[in-house]
Amino acid sequence: MPAPYRDINVSRLNGLWDRGQDDTIPKDHFIDCLNVTWDGDDITTRDGSAVDISTSGNIGNIVRVHEYKITGQASRLLVLNTSGQLYDATASTSSPILTISGMEDFSICVFFDRAYISPHNRVEGKAGTKVYVYNGAGTARVAAGAKPAAGGSAFTATEGSSGNVEIGVHYFAVIYETDTGYYTVPGPTTFAKVTCTGTKQVDLTNVPTGPSHITKRHIIVTKAIASASDTGNQDGYSYYFVPSGTIANNSGTTITLDFYDSSLVEGADYLFNQLEEIPAAVNLVSFSGRMVTMGEDGGENYIRISKVNEPESFNSVSGFIQIAPEESDSIRTAFEFRETLYLCKSNRLYATSDNGGDPGTWTWISIDKGAGTGAFGVGTVLDTQGTNLDYVLIATKQGLSLFNGIFAERELTYKIESLWKRVNPTHFDKVQVVVDSINKKIYLAVPLDSATSISHVLVGDYSRQLEPFKIRWAVWTFPSNMDPTSIFVKFDSNNYPVLHWGSADNNVYRISSSATNDSSTAIPTPAVQTALLRLKEGNETCHFESLSTRVKGTGSLDITAIGY
Repeated sequence: MPAPYRDINVSRLNGLWDRGQDDTIPKDHFIDCLNVTWDGDDITTRDGSAVDISTSGNIGNIVRVHEYKITGQASRLLVLNTSGQLYDATASTSSPILTISGMEDFSICVFFDRAYISPHNRVEGKAGTKVYVYNGAGTARVAAGAKPAAGGSAFTATEGSSGNVEIGVHYFAVIYETDTGYYTVPGPTTFAKVTCTGTKQVDLTNVPTGPSHITKRHIIVTKAIASASDTGNQDGYSYYFVPSGTIANNSGTTITLDFYDSSLVEGADYLFNQLEEIPAAVNLVSFSGRMVTMGEDGGENYIRISKVNEPESFNSVSGFIQIAPEESDSIRTAFEFRETLYLCKSNRLYATSDNGGDPGTWTWISIDKGAGTGAFGVGTVLDTQGTNLDYVLIATKQGLSLFNGIFAERELTYKIESLWKRVNPTHFDKVQVVVDSINKKIYLAVPLDSATSISHVLVGDYSRQLEPFKIRWAVWTFPSNMDPTSIFVKFDSNNYPVLHWGSADNNVYRISSSATNDSSTAIPTPAVQTALLRLKEGNETCHFESLSTRVKGTGSLDITAIGY
């Protein structure tokens, strides 16, 4: 009697397996899994796509798109083209908000509804450029600001009418306050000086005015110096803010001051070490209320750390750390996780934390000397830079890794290791990671094989579990004119997260559940190919009787039998 037929049941298909030889692929995985997605246990063609923002040729070929949110307003998109022009695409495409010749890429960090923008080449900040600030209107300007400068007439101090300014020498200086709340280095170069009798007020004249973004000017002063002890060195004394010593505009050039030395309690000495301009960096991140910049030209191992809640205020003496200065590789990105700041070079990971002192006193440690990432290789979770509470996803040369204080032993891309090895190592800095934690999707924009720009999007469905053997992987491609140059997840008008991308054909696209093609072009042929369903075991002779599948749609279904 012949042996009864045995069923080979495959009830749940678990995505692409691209690791090793085809005949080693588990029967519940695919050899090919192109332009598909999952609906529960069902596998379907991915949704089509539509134009989200048509730039009508005003912007040009898009290099990078970053989302920029202002409280109470619709989300904006900052878009960079290949000509080094940066646009606020959702507000207006008529003119750029910033133009820098040769700007290859940029990063942003948002504080208090303001976008801080840094031009770079994905390795270090662009040489000779600075960090810029944009508040959603007009154009971006250089962040921070220069100290006051004397105008046509000297800034002077003289005794006025009866008052209480104490006997002795007093030096006066001026601080600009910008429209972003930044306080400049005191100026002008020569401070005003007066010897007081102890019974008068002080009148200041020719108080410097500044550029249009200056909203206020503050007066600082020394306490009384005995005339015999005055060295004439204006920088050799401590300075304090004068109570009621604010000119609340940028036009008045006189002010009368009356104060006791005992009322001078708020020190201003820290302002003398303010950076007037913040060097462009390869990345900007937020950490414990501070802005952190990293990877600047000529300071690839530097991280600069601002004062708390003052993202433009960097101390030039004690506001930075050098991370492994003996290494030539630059810091590419950073992220905050469990009150620790982690810093990534291309193949290294370091950590530091706030010790309560000046940033220059913070210490750093090495976490991993074999795993790092590029400028955009740390997963952006929905519309937020960085992490959630439990883990961080990082694209390393070894694969997509889960980090929760240490790297997981096995990469999340374990099942597609062979595919990951096809990422062009010369252009690994183009790799970008975006996480849609609501729909449980991971998007990896990668250049495969000889591609010099993003050619494919690897999509990981982790609705079953964020675990290497549970993720279902697929590969997405788009018509060549729509290839992504950068990707991001943005909430649509229904407050639903949707994958978006900028493209070299001037448009910003989005996945659309109502679209059956890619902006009127057919979706590149969806394809699934099952694993080889092996029948033979040992030396017995086997034959194949029937195949039962559940397939719905149009087109061809090819069934192939392959001998050993």
